[in-house]
Amino acid sequence: MPVKKTFPVVHPGEILGDWLTDFAITRYRLASDLGVDATAIGNIVRGKRSITAEMDVMLSRFFSMTPGFWLSLQMDYDLQRTIEEKSATINRRVKRLKQTAA
Repeated sequence: MPVKKTFPVVHPGEILGDWLTDFAITRYRLASDLGVDATAIGNIVRGKRSITAEMDVMLSRFFSMTPGFWLSLQMDYDLQRTIEEKSATINRRVKRLKQTAA
């Protein structure tokens, strides 16, 4: 059986932090331009806070992007973390639907 390779899960805040560095934008400036508290941006960049739908729309407007990019990254991150951390428990607890002849 082939070995399934997975990529390490990356919090969208890490990507945001890289973009801020690449564009030479401080967290404070981003927070100010978005009209949010600088702590919120810091927590996202540190992976301590998730990207919400509202934050996705704000970041998308700031970076002139189509909304959904940041939220998609967050969803992928959350799903991968859940699979890695909770699959064994879920597999033990949840019963599969059994198909019956109609």
